[in-house]
Amino acid sequence: MYTSGAGTQAPVTKKRGEGDYIMQFSIGEPPPLVSAEADTGSDLVWVKCSPCNGCDPPPSPLYDPAQSSSSGELPCSSQLCQALGRRRIISDQCSDDPPLCGYRYVYGLSGDHYTQGVLGTETFTFGDGYVANNVGFGCSDTISGSQFGGTAGLVGLGRGTLSLVSQLGAGRFAYCLAAAPNVDSTILFGSLAVLDTSAGDVSSTPLVKNPKRDTPYYYVNLLGISFGESRLLIEDGTFAISSDDGSGGVIFDSSTTYTLLKDAAYQVVRQAVTSEIQSAGYEVVSAGGGNNKLDTCFAANQQAVAQMPPLVLHFDDGADMSLNGGNYLTTFPNEGLVCMAIMSSSDVSIIGNIMQANFRLSS
Repeated sequence: MYTSGAGTQAPVTKKRGEGDYIMQFSIGEPPPLVSAEADTGSDLVWVKCSPCNGCDPPPSPLYDPAQSSSSGELPCSSQLCQALGRRRIISDQCSDDPPLCGYRYVYGLSGDHYTQGVLGTETFTFGDGYVANNVGFGCSDTISGSQFGGTAGLVGLGRGTLSLVSQLGAGRFAYCLAAAPNVDSTILFGSLAVLDTSAGDVSSTPLVKNPKRDTPYYYVNLLGISFGESRLLIEDGTFAISSDDGSGGVIFDSSTTYTLLKDAAYQVVRQAVTSEIQSAGYEVVSAGGGNNKLDTCFAANQQAVAQMPPLVLHFDDGADMSLNGGNYLTTFPNEGLVCMAIMSSSDVSIIGNIMQANFRLSS
C-alpha cells in the first residue's frame, strides 16, 4: 500500500470564519474530491456516505460506495475493526450476514457529537497523485453534532492503528497550519515530513505515552511558561500526567481552536496577560468573544496584539516554543474585542490550532 521511505502530501485550508483546517483528497474509483477536517486528536478516518442521516447540508459530492469499483467491506474479525475497541463496535451488526464492522465513534465528553456507520476499505488519492489502496475508513450514514457540518468527514491523524498516518506506514508526518484562511497549508507524510535541522531554528521534544489511558493523543512534557522576560510562577508538576488515573498532561490537537490550560496555570497566564494589556491602556471587558467561550477580553484592536510580548512554552529537552501575540490572542473586529485564545481546563491541557499556527510541527 505504501512504499517505505516514500513521501506524499495533501493540501489543507483554513475554513474562513472558523478554526477548522480542511484536508483535501480523493476517494474511490472514480475518485471524487472530498474535503474533511484534519484531526491529530483522533484516529478514525471517515466520510459521510449516501444515504446520510444528519448530514445537513450534505457535502457535494456525497460519497456512495455502491458507485465505486474499489470499495470493500471489513468484517468484525478484522484487525482494523478490533482496533476500534469494544465500546465503539456495534456488536449487533457482528451477528448479521455478512458480519460487517459497524461503529459509533463519539467525540468530546457529552456524547452528543458522534459519527456512526460501517468500516470498509477504499482507494485514497492525494494531491501529488500518490495512490494508497485498501485504506480502512468509516463510511458514516449517521451524524450527530453541529461540529461536523460543512465538511465531508474527518481525517484522524493521531497515534492509533486506524489513523491515516499509521495506515500509510509513513513513520512520521508534519504540518504547518497557516493562520490566514487565504494561505495554503500542507500535511506531509513519510520522507517529505523530515525536518532539515540545518535550515533554521529547529528544536525537538519527545512524545510521551499516557500510562493509564489508551489514546491517540500526541502527549508532550510541558515544564513551564514564560511571559516576556519572566518565568511564570507555575507549580512543578502542574502539566504532568496523573500516575493514578491518566488525567492531565499536555497534547497537541489540530482540531481544537482555542488552547486549554490546567486551571492553576491558566489563572497565572491570565493575570500576566491582563496586567500587560492594561498597562498599555486597554480596558478589560466582561463580555466574552467566540460565542462567549472566552472570558478574558479587552476593548482593543490588532495593533494591541502586535505589541504584546512573547509567551514561551518550555518543553522537555530544552525545546522552547515562542509565541507572538497572534498565537495566544484572537481578534473580533465586529465587536471591537481582543480575547485571550486560551481557556481553563480541569483535566488535559490542549495546545490548540491558533497557538500552533505558522509553526511547522513534525512527529
